[in-house]
Amino acid sequence: MYQQQEIAFFSQALTEQEKAEAIGRANTNVSIILLVYKILISYKKITEQEFRKELEETMSPATALDFTEQLMIFEACGMIYSLPEFIQASKIPGLHLTTWEEFIDSTDILSHIAEA
Repeated sequence: MYQQQEIAFFSQALTEQEKAEAIGRANTNVSIILLVYKILISYKKITEQEFRKELEETMSPATALDFTEQLMIFEACGMIYSLPEFIQASKIPGLHLTTWEEFIDSTDILSHIAEA
């Protein structure tokens, strides 16, 4: 049944704010910062060229271009993987995809977050 269709593999569509709040719930020190001080995550829109240049500092130009083009498609078309043409892996019987909360519970994510 799945041989003729694309499968979208993601279990949840969460904003960065929702992800940060989950990290805060799982980690007391972050929870105090996020919940007591009510720090919100904000975004500064940058151009495609700025985005690509920043990516090229840590990855090959071809990979940076690919990521930049994917972002441009997402901005222009939205979440294309939620279209009915794509089978949602989270809907396949018997398949369990890790949720963000499960990932946070099983990972020391704070050790991977750099201070700004």
